[in-house]
Amino acid sequence: MILLKTLLTFMAICLLQCSAVFSSISQGQQTRTQVPQKPVALILELSSSQILTLKQSGSLRTTLPNKVINRVHSVRLKRQTSFLEKAQTVQAKTDKLNRTVSIEVDDAIIDRLDFQPVEIKIYESNFESIAIAYKPPKRKTQGTAPVSTPDTNMFFRINDKRGVMGDFSDTDSLQFTTGFGDVKIPLKQISGIRFNAKSEQEVFVTLKNGDAFSATIEWKKIEVKTRWGTKELTVSQLESITADRESRYAIDSKGRYLLLPNQALQRNALQRNQALQRNQSNQNSFNQN
Repeated sequence: MILLKTLLTFMAICLLQCSAVFSSISQGQQTRTQVPQKPVALILELSSSQILTLKQSGSLRTTLPNKVINRVHSVRLKRQTSFLEKAQTVQAKTDKLNRTVSIEVDDAIIDRLDFQPVEIKIYESNFESIAIAYKPPKRKTQGTAPVSTPDTNMFFRINDKRGVMGDFSDTDSLQFTTGFGDVKIPLKQISGIRFNAKSEQEVFVTLKNGDAFSATIEWKKIEVKTRWGTKELTVSQLESITADRESRYAIDSKGRYLLLPNQALQRNALQRNQALQRNQSNQNSFNQN
């Protein structure tokens, strides 16, 4: 009898311990499933053509990847290049219709992308797509002068990711020394300037009439006037200065600088890669023979 009671007591203790273990496992699984996913910022990189489409059509829409649905807490708008990499948080009107969040942007926000990315907070939930809606400016009153004119506004490129649109703050022309002597050229006639990474004084200049020449310069610093203040850049910082942000210098088959618009640059790179592949194929065939 005593042995039977002892056996029953032992079995009861084992059952309680097993129950406690299963309860702990169940609570652990429940805790893991309830851990919230980390919020993310959706990064949208806008090209000049996309911004033009946005202003003409009134909106751009993007569908969220499945892995970030219900996790997006902000949208970060950026250009491929800007002066600062750190984003500036700005206020913008947001609305939700069905499963789409609409974010209203105006010229002030779009223009700021030339200087730095902007981040817009979203306080909505359960959405699957985001629409960027453009708010056009009110009609300007007569006598309002533009901040800068298209003839003098230029893009100062530092590298692949950094650059800024602005004007030379203290001059409307630049002086160069060429093989024929010193020349002073108005900014409105310059299409681009390519700086030499090995020599701060050597540059390659392209004019809007198609002329191009090599030259040297004596200026070492440039004051760039932007909508966000004047920025001082050294010549050693700069890769190039171009009349628009989409243009960029490439090197042709003879090793000369060639100023190309963005699309032409891509085609040129593709053609050069194809030519290199053909040359490699011909070389391999020659070696086999």
